Amino acid sequence: MTMTPAPTGNLRTFLTVWFGQLISMIGTGLTSFGLGVWVFQRTGSATDFALISVFAVLPGIVISPIAGALVDRYDRRRVMMVSDLVAGLSTVAVALLLFGGQLEIWHIWVSAAVGSSAQAFQYPAYAASVSLLIPKQHLGRASGLMR
Repeated sequence: MTMTPAPTGNLRTFLTVWFGQLISMIGTGLTSFGLGVWVFQRTGSATDFALISVFAVLPGIVISPIAGALVDRYDRRRVMMVSDLVAGLSTVAVALLLFGGQLEIWHIWVSAAVGSSAQAFQYPAYAASVSLLIPKQHLGRASGLMR
């Protein structure tokens, strides 16, 4: 029989992680949406806008079952940090391409897919970490703050 480790954190630690993950997830979602609007304004094509939405959702759905299994095998803190870093670097790459005048629609598709894939790893790692971050008496509060 395997014993799960007792929570060693406190509510402040959880709130710090929660706030960081909230900002990251909102930022990734808003970036995908904002880039879709930008493409629609530039091209007038609803298809291009819709494709960005597809690339912002579909990879995460496809990767989620694999991501959940991998998150259970690795350090959740590192998985969250790496997924945040990957999503952030993707956004920075789009910004650099935009400011350099080289941004094309397919760059945005790739960036949306990368952000979606990163979130597929980020959320399971975050959700699985909650019970390890806080004592039992705060689990109800933590559950209320999660999605």
